[in-house]
Amino acid sequence: MSGWDAYVQSILNSGSGVTAGAIYGKSNPAGLWAKSASFGLTQEEVNAFAGALLDQTAYNNAFGTGFHVAGKKLVMINSEQGTVVRAKSSGDAATSVVVAASKQALIFAIAPVPQQAGLAAEAVAKDLASKGY
Repeated sequence: MSGWDAYVQSILNSGSGVTAGAIYGKSNPAGLWAKSASFGLTQEEVNAFAGALLDQTAYNNAFGTGFHVAGKKLVMINSEQGTVVRAKSSGDAATSVVVAASKQALIFAIAPVPQQAGLAAEAVAKDLASKGY
């Protein structure tokens, strides 16, 4: 297991209902550093989140268009361009994706509820940023 895999494991072990996690380089297109076996976002889906986080125009557009993950439409909620993007679907099988940025990485967490994913992703982003990543 690489050091990045240990961070992904900490996302999953956050105790907050997170079902999948990943760490990508802070770029668009985003380069994979590590992911859980359950992380199912495609590169195109990852890049849409990275674009919204890193580019003001893409961020503004995402409020209108949202995101598509595994055939589900997610709407962007309570986000901060450059820091964190939060998105959720509705319905019985709700999905939430939160992407938090550190200095060099994008931390993805997926959970049924945005707050659950946010706690995990933002904690790892803060930890990595404190270590120069």
